[in-house]
Amino acid sequence: MQQSGLKRVSTMPGMSRRSFMAASAAMGATSMMPNTARAATQVNWLGWQGYDDPLRTGTFLADSGIDLAATYLSSNDEIVTKLAARAPIDIVTPYMGYVPYMREANLIQPINRSKVPNLDKVLPVFLNDSNINADGALWGVPLSWGGGPMVYDPAVVQPTSWHDLEKPEFKGKIGIMDEALGMMLTTSIFVSGADVASLITPKQLEEVKKYLINLKKVHARAIFPSYGEAADAMARGEVVMTLGGAEWLPAIVAEKKELAYIYPKEGCFAFLDSYVIPASAPNVDLAHAMANHILTVPAQLTLTANNYAVLTSDAIEALPDNKKTMYPYHDIAKFQERCTFFPMTPTETDGSFASWPEWLAAWQEVIAA
Repeated sequence: MQQSGLKRVSTMPGMSRRSFMAASAAMGATSMMPNTARAATQVNWLGWQGYDDPLRTGTFLADSGIDLAATYLSSNDEIVTKLAARAPIDIVTPYMGYVPYMREANLIQPINRSKVPNLDKVLPVFLNDSNINADGALWGVPLSWGGGPMVYDPAVVQPTSWHDLEKPEFKGKIGIMDEALGMMLTTSIFVSGADVASLITPKQLEEVKKYLINLKKVHARAIFPSYGEAADAMARGEVVMTLGGAEWLPAIVAEKKELAYIYPKEGCFAFLDSYVIPASAPNVDLAHAMANHILTVPAQLTLTANNYAVLTSDAIEALPDNKKTMYPYHDIAKFQERCTFFPMTPTETDGSFASWPEWLAAWQEVIAA
């Protein structure tokens, strides 16, 4: 599977926060999968494809008596729907921004740190993220991470700022992805003037929209339907810089073209995906065992087959040479300085901040412009 970075979280909740909380009270105990007699314990896993691969390393599943039943997501909303219905799921893998909502809706339970001793190996920048830490408890076991850097052609340009996208000599050579959250959040960082780029007023949202429309009309080659297609356009020399992107983009076209990425001086977003245990998990001890196993070196290294990032100190040291520079493992401090784990854009507000439906509406205007 080709990794899609933040695009995995592009479908933020369409429901309002009130509806979200109401849904969590639903008790329609629908089973996600049929239960059949098995020698091992069936453990139900709901997450992004590839995030189950770490569990299949070595003999962990057999040794633990686990019959893994994996179901893959197409959006984070599916997690909310199934957990609100109290489906018998043991592990989910949400984007970090969903974790506070699920915690407030009593859909998930805190991690018992004593049952996940490998947490000690997770780099603090990931383990201490405020989205997964609240009320003195940890609500998710970090799995993988990334940012939204600018990808560029070093033979043509050496950018330092997002505003380099606007230079007249590069008109028609800028790549934008059809990814509302990533593109708008990146633009908000250097256009809105907000202290927190995901929390902007309706007026600031209007400025973000206007900037994107101008960038599209005047500077962009195209709005590409996927990150991979943008990388292919860069390999052909049609695009020299991108608005947002992913650290793994240069790697997937390395045989065709040398590309690079940078976290511009204005900053970038960051994302963190985790193993989270539902409040209604039938097999809590096994869920913790799985969360602990994903932090072993062999399990973490399986993530690199799909170009995902590892996040334990031991796994970073064990990376093969061709993976060591894909992410800024050598300078995590600089990543932490430039890339921010923003809270989720609110699903509904009192007017102080633009809501996620308003963000989506603005993005549709950008697409249509």
